[in-house]
Amino acid sequence: MATPDPVTAALAVRSPRQLARALRVLSRLALDQDEHVEVARRALNRRLPELVRKVVEHDTDDELREALRLAVARFRPAHGAISALDELPVNTPFVELAIEVLLTAAVALEAVVTDDPDRCLPDLARTHNNLCVALQMQGERDEAAAAGRRAVSTYRSLVERNGDAHLPGLASALNNLQIALTDLGRVS
Repeated sequence: MATPDPVTAALAVRSPRQLARALRVLSRLALDQDEHVEVARRALNRRLPELVRKVVEHDTDDELREALRLAVARFRPAHGAISALDELPVNTPFVELAIEVLLTAAVALEAVVTDDPDRCLPDLARTHNNLCVALQMQGERDEAAAAGRRAVSTYRSLVERNGDAHLPGLASALNNLQIALTDLGRVS
């Protein structure tokens, strides 16, 4: 039986406090040693949905939530972020972590959407819509409106391609964009 790499072993700890410590150490170590960045990114790609679930289970553990947010920001585990979308609540106290995961997923999906639009467009639309809500909660109104516009545009493309199946998503995106624009004073 193969021995797991040190990063995977560190992320497998059960205690939220130990996990937070392991994530912080991993982030600091990778700042000084580039060879650890790809190893950490691969481990987070495999484990991010599980780690997000753990953070949600321990929702009062600010230290764990912040350590995971910093690790996502540092390593940008694209595949892990896309896989974690269904695990991610877009509400407080998770909004900062949600923004990091959503931004990472959005960038990854934008990069591959032309290769497989039927598979990627729905996730991309949902990601931008959720990003609009999360950024709005953080008071990032301009960024929220930009994400809302991207969500509406993507949902419109989906409706044109696939008919009525994506109308509820388009309605939600239009509503979230309207809220973002109202907060900017651009809609009466």
